[in-house]
Amino acid sequence: MATNKKKLLITQSMAKVGWDLFNERGDIEAVQFPNTVTSGDFRALLAQHAPVNGVALGVTPFSEPEIAASKEMQVVARIGVGYDAVDVPALTKKKIPLMVAGTANSPSVAEQAMFMMMTLAKRGAELNAMVQKNEWNKRMSAVPLSS
Repeated sequence: MATNKKKLLITQSMAKVGWDLFNERGDIEAVQFPNTVTSGDFRALLAQHAPVNGVALGVTPFSEPEIAASKEMQVVARIGVGYDAVDVPALTKKKIPLMVAGTANSPSVAEQAMFMMMTLAKRGAELNAMVQKNEWNKRMSAVPLSS
């Protein structure tokens, strides 16, 4: 008997609210897998649960062997920033769309970049070490003098 139920493999980094949504739906079977699963173990998991219709990846690589193991892949999603672990040409060849988080992490990435620039510009690590060693009075010895 044909069914419209879709099987998804979802990384365990998915938030609880996401799992709750999957569990409420009768047309989705969501299978959890570890964020740090090896490529071989992931392919075995895909083959074990095949046909798999969609995956939501964290850092797990995804390419032609994973597509083949899934049997009926229809969509790949990437939770996180970028899609460097995903073989986009392999997905394109099979007409499988790739979804990414878009701007979800952009503020955090921008904040981290600004923090790193300010830390370098304001000598954060150096001055913090002086405080920890109780040598704060030496802070002016490393200031460049104007000529």
